[in-house]
Amino acid sequence: MNASQMAERGAAFRTFEFSFPALDTLIRVEAWAGRTIIRSSRDTFSTVRKLSFIRELVAEGFIDGACVEAGAVKRLRWIVDPQLGERRDRALANRFMVRSLCGVSLLWSVLMLLMFLGLL
Repeated sequence: MNASQMAERGAAFRTFEFSFPALDTLIRVEAWAGRTIIRSSRDTFSTVRKLSFIRELVAEGFIDGACVEAGAVKRLRWIVDPQLGERRDRALANRFMVRSLCGVSLLWSVLMLLMFLGLL
């Protein structure tokens, strides 16, 4: 990718994330310069559901309608990326652990203070 393509991509690059908990699927839509890449964490969408989802994205203005016109197949790609879900799961686990450790540290501090003051 040359410098002008990078500048063009950076100027109009937009990313949206959608979660489908019932399907345990995370979808990231990356749109720029009339091109769209849809990354799915799992292959849980049928072809009919994929087309419906793409039509919904166009109707809501998330992606350009030119991506779904006849003959525009190269402008839209649907990719199954299992690492997308793994990154989300890792981030959720890290957030949970940080909150747990902060809570335990606060509880320990309160108990030590009460014990030091002779109230426990």
